Amino acid sequence: MTDRVRLLAAQAGLLGLSVTFLIVRDRTGLAQVVVKDPDVHDKVRFVQNSIGAVPGPLDCFLVHRGLRTLHLRMAAHTENARVVSAWLEGIEGVYEVRWPGISGMVSFRHPDALKIVSATKLFSLAESLGGVESLIEIPQAMTHGSVEGSAAAVPADLVRLSCGVEAPEDLVEDLAQALGVE
Repeated sequence: MTDRVRLLAAQAGLLGLSVTFLIVRDRTGLAQVVVKDPDVHDKVRFVQNSIGAVPGPLDCFLVHRGLRTLHLRMAAHTENARVVSAWLEGIEGVYEVRWPGISGMVSFRHPDALKIVSATKLFSLAESLGGVESLIEIPQAMTHGSVEGSAAAVPADLVRLSCGVEAPEDLVEDLAQALGVE
């Protein structure tokens, strides 16, 4: 368990972590649970043991296989997001480009968000953090509708990208054609 996971568990008391996207590289739904309270731990452990909620051999194989290439995939995600976010900074109509610097996630705002997500060819329109493929979405319409009208609402012109491991110049070219930029 990493120091970050320990810290989150200490603050939250109960923490569920998915290893689906980054570790296993697909959507198999594997997870781990970290519990702070010993009594809650015993209850979770009892349920886990009684219903057989333990990873099988294939699940363990998928995690092991994914860990062996994680550093390569994360480097590609991060570099692609760096290239895409830097390119977006100079595009007219694009504003509030956000990239945390350590992942493949990029967001930006544009008045024609719906047109952009409908026009990409390499980025797939999907509600996900993605695997090795690049994805694009409008969170307000696709993932955050339940918080509309609250302080957690997101703007309708927000576009979120999950940059995959394709060639960065191909990602930029796809966004350029979707934005109508030469």
